[in-house]
Amino acid sequence: MHQLSYLGLSFNEFSDIPEVLEKLTAMDKLCMSGNCMATLHLPILRKMPHIKHIDLRLNVIRRLMGDESDFLHHVTQLDLRDNKLGELDATIFNNIEILHCERNQLVALKISGYLLKALYATSNELVHLDVYPVPNYLTYLDVSRNHLESLPEWVCDSRKLEVLDLGHNHIRELPPRLFCNISLRKLLAGHNQLARLPERIERTHVEVLDVQHNQLVELPSNLLLKADSLRYLNASANKLEMLPPATLSEETHSILQELYLTNNHLTDKCVPLLTGHPHLKILHM
Repeated sequence: MHQLSYLGLSFNEFSDIPEVLEKLTAMDKLCMSGNCMATLHLPILRKMPHIKHIDLRLNVIRRLMGDESDFLHHVTQLDLRDNKLGELDATIFNNIEILHCERNQLVALKISGYLLKALYATSNELVHLDVYPVPNYLTYLDVSRNHLESLPEWVCDSRKLEVLDLGHNHIRELPPRLFCNISLRKLLAGHNQLARLPERIERTHVEVLDVQHNQLVELPSNLLLKADSLRYLNASANKLEMLPPATLSEETHSILQELYLTNNHLTDKCVPLLTGHPHLKILHM
């Protein structure tokens, strides 16, 4: 048994982590999804330094309990999807790289940012999202379908962030410096309460921009001039009356391929501006 490297305990009726797992030092993954665990007792994890990946999806976990004086250095991946958590302070996992906590009832989430690479927190009730220190390795952040009213400051400082999904929140504005992040490729901010985007955009590398179902009256005047990596733009269901130009001369650098503008206040005055997008394949107006 000491050489056992994998033990699947998923979809049983365990209410706690069996202590016998302390002896299975060849195991690096704890697989206990679909059990009856209501409380995650952290002290027992401290006795299992060989466990790096913890999968506790589809339990009924409402809280984490234990002495918070010692960090759990060995855990790098934690999956708590589909539980009953109302709050989660995961800072005790100070070397966490990937956290899944989708479809809980989270109002507040705290997590260590030292090594964080991906955070999946969609479909909660988040009002507070605290990551400290600034997650310099974070590439993927999904906080869609929550109750956030603003974008946390640390998000703009996450220099390796490639995908940011903020859809279906209550966000009213996006900081101008978010668009200056040279790593950001996909920004999904549809179904919010955005009344405006930054007035002017400096050079941005965003390839996919989704701002559908907001309250935008206009897009930044130089958006299509500066966003020369933009391939996909969805600004449907806003209050747009005009489009910004893609070029100030006959030469254009636009590589835009998909443009969605349905359910706005556009008129035929914007039609000539579409000639600035020679690579356009899909157009919905």
